[in-house]
Amino acid sequence: MYTEHCQSCHGRLGDGKGEKAAELSIAPGDFTDRAKMDRLSDGELYWQISKGRRPMPAFASKLSEQQRWQVVDYIRTFEKPQGSVIGTP
Repeated sequence: MYTEHCQSCHGRLGDGKGEKAAELSIAPGDFTDRAKMDRLSDGELYWQISKGRRPMPAFASKLSEQQRWQVVDYIRTFEKPQGSVIGTP
């Protein structure tokens, strides 16, 4: 679901650098930004996916409730562990 509906804007790594990101009026969210992601509850992410957030379209009619929760779970996998440095395991 992420690959089909989100990756072109949010990027393969969830960093907001997808192939269509430069075309958007507002930069896509960077799911690797731990500080930002820690401020968002799963419910807030679910709501944003469901209702959309300009320029992102709403997915309530495109994905089932279960699929939207699965996208939330998948997005959470992009967060960098606390204290990690990009490029290190």
